[in-house]
Amino acid sequence: MAYRRTPAVQARLDAQSGSIVRAAMTVLSRDGFSGLSMAAVAAEAGVATGTVYKNFSGKAELVTAVFREVVTREVDAVAEAGAAGEGRTASDRVTAAVET
Repeated sequence: MAYRRTPAVQARLDAQSGSIVRAAMTVLSRDGFSGLSMAAVAAEAGVATGTVYKNFSGKAELVTAVFREVVTREVDAVAEAGAAGEGRTASDRVTAAVET
């Protein structure tokens, strides 16, 4: 019988992956792309380097996850700024989205 992860185990693994992505964002903002290493991310996240590799196959996959997280935040902010609301004209909404 194949091993199936329980919801609790999957939640813990997802949280660990999220923590690593946030640590990578911190390292990127502080040290730039050239300073981003799996070891630096592991140190920032408080995990072993092997744990980072267990979650991400390499720097490219980790940076992709960081990019996805950042873009999602930006898209959400623009969508919120451009959302319809009482008394907001289409022009108001477009202006708010562009300013965001």
